[in-house]
Amino acid sequence: MTVEEKARLNTSVEEAISILANMLAVNRVPGTLLLSRDINKYCRFIWKNPEFPNYNKCSREDDNYRTETCLDVTIPDDHLAGYAIWDKDGNSPTQVRPDGAGVKDADFILYVKAANTEKCLSEPSVIAYASYCQVDDTDRPIAGVVVFCHARLSNAEFNREKTVLSVPPPRKVEGLHIGALYIDPDREGLASSHWEARFLQGSIMTAAFEDPRLTQIDEITLAAMSDTGWYQVNYSAVESLVWGKAQGSSFGLRATCSDNSSQYFCQGSGFGCHYLHLHKGVCETDPFLEGCRMFKPIANGVSVQGRE
Repeated sequence: MTVEEKARLNTSVEEAISILANMLAVNRVPGTLLLSRDINKYCRFIWKNPEFPNYNKCSREDDNYRTETCLDVTIPDDHLAGYAIWDKDGNSPTQVRPDGAGVKDADFILYVKAANTEKCLSEPSVIAYASYCQVDDTDRPIAGVVVFCHARLSNAEFNREKTVLSVPPPRKVEGLHIGALYIDPDREGLASSHWEARFLQGSIMTAAFEDPRLTQIDEITLAAMSDTGWYQVNYSAVESLVWGKAQGSSFGLRATCSDNSSQYFCQGSGFGCHYLHLHKGVCETDPFLEGCRMFKPIANGVSVQGRE
């Protein structure tokens, strides 16, 4: 990485951490945060007889084991708990690796890597991707990784993020936003890493190719974070989500986004105004809009300072 690329990456990550720290609080991890090792990786044989005192403990180390990884990142041994080998019924295990020092005053460890990985090379549209890799006893993520595709670090569209959430959007809050409770018949039963772009364009949790300055920290996302039970949410951080406000239960459906029933969608490929009225736009679609079209800001086009 060049000095400029490294500085850009550090600035982006630090800004994201600052925003999230202002939005969310968690139950503190006492002492130091130490990540676990996967017994199925470091152990070749596990005691499986429930009558043995050392049931489910490791009986023989896997000679091929090296360390733990988080996606494409190797977790330092200093961040990992140690492990031992146990005989059938003894009380004194043979220590193979000691506990690492852990990370003090931390509730989450984020690993950041910039590289041209296999995923980056096979999917040219990917700018960055992310995942969590360990959770605590309540299933709250405590470690995760963001991998930035090195070849895209100088790209003006260096703003895409990928997050994973296993709970649906909070229907009550989402319903209050659009003015009706609904379930999307196009996506019912399907898992997603993001809110659907057709419904919640501009949300911080919606996949987008747009300028990050057009993204809002919305109440629906914060309500979803609260619903997990892992976070205390700072609702004073909420920003206004304009997209789809009071549009009703048919808003954003693939069956209605092209019938001229909403000012937020467009047809054809003509010019118009971005829905925030800050930029000139051109009517386009992208994979996240799934066939629906909206006025997207024109690259290097005229922008208007301020927000209506």
